[in-house]
Amino acid sequence: MREGQSPASQSPSPTAGAAATYDDRRRYGGTVSPTVQRVIGIAVLLAAGMLSLPVSAFLFDADGSGNWIIPVQLLAMAVTGAAVTVALPALAREGDTTTRRVRTGIWWGLLAALAGVLVFWFLLNGIRGA
Repeated sequence: MREGQSPASQSPSPTAGAAATYDDRRRYGGTVSPTVQRVIGIAVLLAAGMLSLPVSAFLFDADGSGNWIIPVQLLAMAVTGAAVTVALPALAREGDTTTRRVRTGIWWGLLAALAGVLVFWFLLNGIRGA
């Protein structure tokens, strides 16, 4: 053991074996691999993106509040994207701070909102459009 380090921070070199080191598990938020985190994150964001517009329209489809549907959807997806990216750090670059992960997550959420709008456009109007 090196002087000044705890036993938990001692880990073999990345080339020593296929097993994830303690630092790798800590960096990526537990024992879930980065690939699994990305798949789960993308699935959650796409599902939320597809549901956010109809939910927003249901809640704000009244006299005088119809103009709030899109802003509320985008805000909800930005918050959802930020929360998912903070919870699943592999959606951002390795070693990013929490603030940077939040900003990255906001963009992932807005991208998922766009994907949700496109899915509903094609479901309602077909490939040839309206």
